[in-house]
Amino acid sequence: MRKIVRSELFNEELKELIKNPDRAAEFVKGAEWILSREPESGARKNENSKVFFRTFSGRIFKPPIFLECLAKIFYTFDEKNVYLLSIRNL
Repeated sequence: MRKIVRSELFNEELKELIKNPDRAAEFVKGAEWILSREPESGARKNENSKVFFRTFSGRIFKPPIFLECLAKIFYTFDEKNVYLLSIRNL
């Protein structure tokens, strides 16, 4: 299992995407779990790129309803870490 390292840009974009910090943490928790174990499961940005991306979806409770959130996470990785670079709303 690799350690997750969030870039400053990723954290800023996440705050913009999901305003509530608890809900933001909840949304990326599942993505981080998957990427820490299987970072190669994403797709390369292009054939020679070391940057990968993967789309994640989740439900966020915003009283009184649940909202669907769909986002693409861009990342790179090595033997010890997964570096979350950017997150974009789809």
